[in-house]
Amino acid sequence: MESLLPQVIQSVQQSEISYCKFLSANDTKLTKAHQSGYLISKSAWSMFLKNKPERGRNIKINLTIKWQDDFETQSILTYYGAAKNEFRLTNFGKNFPYREDENVGDLLVLSRVKDDYYEAFILSHDEEIEEFFASLNISAVETNAIIPKQFQVSAEDKLYQCFIAFLKSLKTDFPPTVDLALNARNCYKGAFGTSSNPDKEILNWLEA
Repeated sequence: MESLLPQVIQSVQQSEISYCKFLSANDTKLTKAHQSGYLISKSAWSMFLKNKPERGRNIKINLTIKWQDDFETQSILTYYGAAKNEFRLTNFGKNFPYREDENVGDLLVLSRVKDDYYEAFILSHDEEIEEFFASLNISAVETNAIIPKQFQVSAEDKLYQCFIAFLKSLKTDFPPTVDLALNARNCYKGAFGTSSNPDKEILNWLEA
């Protein structure tokens, strides 16, 4: 299966704000607890609200989340301020595949694209998680929190980082030409965006 790491890094770098956490047993079905969904740190309130929530009242927010660059859910983030003082992300729909026992220890990465539209990724492999941390200059102890914007990444740096992430995801010495072309195009679009000049755009993809 092709690695999603380049898309995850790109999502965080291009988002307004991002958050990550390791999934615990309480986030999955492992404990058989009555709570459902993912527990989100209270420190991440600025990802979802303009003002810090006040204790004593509950707040519900409707979110559209695109998972693994593949499918969307119409989910709900609830702030339980009346009793628990916590956020919980729920409503993933039937057959949602990332709350199973084997997901304990996976890394959830959640990014706000705009308004109430978010991108989410689940990283399961240790090598990918370590590369994700290295690319964003954070460590495992800095999870369950907003991912800090360390610096303004240039378009050239974004392109280079996307290339490196793709190369490290390869399982063969040399990938098929179509894979090289597709990833070069995706990396270029992620770094520089798109142009209104189709001829120039094709030349830029070829150069990448």
